[in-house]
Amino acid sequence: MNQINSMITGETRGVSSYAINLLESKYSSFQTKKFRKNVAKVLAKGFEKEEKEYTKADYMKDIRDEMPNIIPDGYIIDEKEHKITVFEVEDSNLLTAYKIDCIVELWSMLDCESWKFEAKVTDRYGMNEKTLPLMHYYYSSLKKDSDKRKKMKKI
Repeated sequence: MNQINSMITGETRGVSSYAINLLESKYSSFQTKKFRKNVAKVLAKGFEKEEKEYTKADYMKDIRDEMPNIIPDGYIIDEKEHKITVFEVEDSNLLTAYKIDCIVELWSMLDCESWKFEAKVTDRYGMNEKTLPLMHYYYSSLKKDSDKRKKMKKI
């Protein structure tokens, strides 16, 4: 009963608490804290020492330094499937272009590490869950960059 009351009143969290609580009940491994640390930790499990001076801790630090500055509303790390899923709740505003760019950059980084990555967006009620077409966004951004370079050459 307490969980239902907190889902309705939003007592446990501020923005989008209802959706977060719904996602937590839907996905057993759903998390909301320590995203960057947990991603670095799981990627470091595949660390292979190539140089004497380079340690697993150095590798984890490098991963966190290279990772785009994104803190999702929630996430799931599935080590067995080598898959990370992030969740964004569009409460009062749609995702910004900057945040989508950060998500796409993270997708690209994880792809280089042989991990699958998925970004899901839901509304403030936890309904209408949709998966973002990250590959499409990635290649669209490459085309935009290419078009900009072509225009610069003409000047």
